[in-house]
Amino acid sequence: MVYKYELRLKLNEKILGSGDAHMEPALKSWFVDTDWLNSQLGDPNLVVFDATWYLPGTRTDARQQYLEEHIPNSLFFDIDDISDLNSPLPHMLPNPIKFSSRMRRLGVGDGMKIVIYDHLDLFSAARAWWMFRIMGVTEVYVLDGGMRKWTD
Repeated sequence: MVYKYELRLKLNEKILGSGDAHMEPALKSWFVDTDWLNSQLGDPNLVVFDATWYLPGTRTDARQQYLEEHIPNSLFFDIDDISDLNSPLPHMLPNPIKFSSRMRRLGVGDGMKIVIYDHLDLFSAARAWWMFRIMGVTEVYVLDGGMRKWTD
């Protein structure tokens, strides 16, 4: 059991980076505001994710909504895909190898800051934030107010 934990930490550190040494003073919170994000959008070390997800009965397609409206250069964080698809339960945390593989495929690498938002202010963005934190990523933040505040 200890071996798996140590392997996960080493894998996360190598693939996604970790540590608070490079954290800017403005980012000593789990939240960033829209002004900060807008000022940082050109930073090549910033990755913004739309992690919108809706309950199955709502008949709203989060991916389609992302295609129609999203923060410039943001990527879609597919909570359904980035999960343990072998579990009989929905949205179970994927193993670190799958998570790292998906992040590499999306262009996330060492030393990058990650900002996550959703269209519901703070619903599924918190889940994506938690997934990054569990995987050892420390420079991950939630956009305060989400897409609604961004478009105001």
